[in-house]
Formats: sequence, C-alpha cells, structure tokens
Amino acid sequence: MTSVVEQPTPVVTRSTAIKHSAAIQIENSISLLQRRAWNVLLANAYDHLATREVHAIKVQQLVEVLGFESKNERYLKDALKALAGCTVEWNILGKDGTKRWGVTALLAQAEIEDGICTYAYSPVLRRRLHNPNMYAKISLSIQKRFNSKHALALYELCLDYLFDARSYGETPYIPVTTYRQLMGVEDHMYGDFKRLNRRVIKEPVAEINRVTNLSVRVEYQRRSRRVVAMKFRIWS
Repeated sequence: MTSVVEQPTPVVTRSTAIKHSAAIQIENSISLLQRRAWNVLLANAYDHLATREVHAIKVQQLVEVLGFESKNERYLKDALKALAGCTVEWNILGKDGTKRWGVTALLAQAEIEDGICTYAYSPVLRRRLHNPNMYAKISLSIQKRFNSKHALALYELCLDYLFDARSYGETPYIPVTTYRQLMGVEDHMYGDFKRLNRRVIKEPVAEINRVTNLSVRVEYQRRSRRVVAMKFRIWS
C-alpha cells in the first residue's frame, strides 16, 4: 500500500541529524555533497521515521540548508540519484559489539516535482535509523564548512566516539585497510602510506581542527616500523 505524502515540514525544525553509529561507519563511496544531502534528508525525516514511509521537503529548503550555491538543479538530482544507487555496508567497526552485518541503499527512492522532493528509505534502514541506541548528532550548519568528503566522514566518526559528559573520546585502533574503506579510498589510490597519511589522515584532521570546535589528534600503531593502524583522540 502506498503511503500518502503529507505537506513537507521545514527542515529547520531540526538543526542536527541524529545519526545511528552504523550509518556513520559505512564505506564512504559518496561525495561530500551527497553525504551532506543525506544528513539533511535524515534530519528532515527523523521525527516521522516510525509513521511515514515517504518523506517530503521543499527543494528550496534543501538547497538552503545544504549551502548549495549553484542554481543548477542537475547537481541536486545527480546527488539524489547517487544516494539511491549507493549500496553501503553497515557497521564496519562493529561498535555495538554485535556481529550483525547489513547492506542497503542509502535511499530507496527520490523524486522531484513542483519544487517538492519526496524520498523514502528501505524498511530495514528505517528501523535502524529510528531511535538508535548509539548515535552522533551531526550539525547541519557545521557540515557546510567542510571542503573535503574525507574530513566530514572523519568528523562524524570522531563525534560517534566522543563522550559529551567527559568532553573526550577516542576511536579504537583502525587497521589501515579498514580506514581506507571508511574513507572510500580504493586500493589503487594513495598506494603508499605516506601519501595516504598526508591526504586522507593529516589534512582531514587539520580541517576538523580548523572549522569545528573539536580538537583531534591521530596516533599510529606500528609493526616493524610499518604503520598498520591508527586511532583518533577527540576533545571538545
């Protein structure tokens, strides 16, 4: 049975996306714009995930919250198309301590008509996203400050391991191969660790420290002088 699409509620009712840890720990095969757009759509839909199959938002609101300067709607359509076609693996770091593994598309469908964007998640994704027991709050205004998809992905990961009560957190040691997966870096890219470290670790850390209120430091785990894993310490 098809759900009735109600009039969209303004996305500004939520300034943050409440994002399940498993949705943060995905293979980062999407662009910066696509990741930001998914966060905005999640913030818009969050209060109605349990009761609505289809969600709606005004395209103009979506563009404004994204900080999308171009008036070319094609970029937005391409982003939505990519999200609907992006199959992602969940819970890469296994933060919840379970062995549950899953794969799904970030969006089940998306449509733009008369200035309204309607979209839906798969049933399994809706269940995961609604009332998560482990989550991070992603500020929609802060995410607009990022210029690198790696920096935004790492920022979300750091928030996921930050304990607000202590203003401190740290990730587990992440094997280099797993970190590549989280950042969406294929095997043929940045083949030597020196280049990977500069472009996908140090530069994203510097960007986070520059544009957010977090202070992040990376530590390396070595085996026979070779870096095999890294972890991030986070202060707020």
